Amino acid sequence: EDGYKDAVEDGGGTFVSLSQTGTSALRADTDGDGLLDGVENPLVDFVDANQTGTDPNVADSDEDGVSDGIEVSAGRNPTVPNITTAGNGIIADFDLLGEAYTEEALRQAPLAGLRPGDANSDGAYYQVLNDIGSAGNFISFESSEDYTGWTTFSFQMDYLATEVEADGWGINFLDTSIHGDSGVVPLVAGSVEENALIDNSFGVGFKTFQATEAQVTWNGVDMSGRTPFTITTDAWASLAIDVERDPVTKDALIDVIVYDQPNRQGNAENVYTDFPLAGMDLEDFRVQVEGRTGGSPMNFSIDNLQLIVDGSAGSAAGLEIISVATEVVNDSSLAVTITWNSREGKTYAILASDDLGDGDLGLWDELEDSYPAAAGQETTSYTERNLPLTTTKRFYVVRAAQ
Repeated sequence: EDGYKDAVEDGGGTFVSLSQTGTSALRADTDGDGLLDGVENPLVDFVDANQTGTDPNVADSDEDGVSDGIEVSAGRNPTVPNITTAGNGIIADFDLLGEAYTEEALRQAPLAGLRPGDANSDGAYYQVLNDIGSAGNFISFESSEDYTGWTTFSFQMDYLATEVEADGWGINFLDTSIHGDSGVVPLVAGSVEENALIDNSFGVGFKTFQATEAQVTWNGVDMSGRTPFTITTDAWASLAIDVERDPVTKDALIDVIVYDQPNRQGNAENVYTDFPLAGMDLEDFRVQVEGRTGGSPMNFSIDNLQLIVDGSAGSAAGLEIISVATEVVNDSSLAVTITWNSREGKTYAILASDDLGDGDLGLWDELEDSYPAAAGQETTSYTERNLPLTTTKRFYVVRAAQ
């Protein structure tokens, strides 16, 4: 039931014509790219998900490193090579933006890898672990920015954990002067992935076997010991790692927060608040994620990794409000105009609150849930009107809606 009759699926592996497709009559998706064989016909042009113009015997028809099914789900033409580019502080959204990356499976486990979007995701995502009892996988992202001399950085990542019986995952910020700008970096000998123990790096590990506990590491040493946290399972959730560093002493304060919804949304749990780490002389760095199962299985996927350093992402400014203008409209009301850096084709959610203590953004006023970016411009503005003239404080958040 893949759209091709069994008689034309000769299993030869080469698409000759619609009467000799080279596909398997016993498999609906011969090349495993996430597309039914019947929508793949390399003799026609790409139109949409029902006419992809791709080869049903080749998972990546244009050989750009992204499978045909993922390109289609991301809205790209799978017959034209695409180069994924960074933007707005994004390390990887696995759709259109992100840094190049290296992946490496450990303990003879197959890579899970890129997955096309589904009803529960906001597009394509990366599966680190794939329900295997003894597995390990690293994904390491390149860095094209120089963060030397940083004072603050903010990292966030969405994750999906199911069938959680296994060991966990870790996130490392690797010193590029030691480890280079790309490539997978191994663990300290004798350690395991979720401990995030790697020389010349700062890391946070998340253990999920028997107990859920987090751990701060520095240069291959456990600095914090195990701290309990609550893991959200069977639904996309998110985590954040925020670091503030003294520019002279290099002493740092670390916050680690887990949320029960993606994109720092929903209920927040502070795993570490102002955890002190003296002499964090990590300068230019890049990001690596690793996952491990040991004897028991676990599915673990990641998406929408973002890193904002000193309020921006190197040459590409992170998504942030860059100006605020207040106008007295009449004797009883104010208007506030906020402007942020934007990208054409994107839409944004705009939230506001009179109390910054409302840490759960679900408690904020949602002014817009799908506000379009200004066409042909690098910034977009929005005006909130009819505010009382007595308003003395007003806080705003702008976040990408798509």
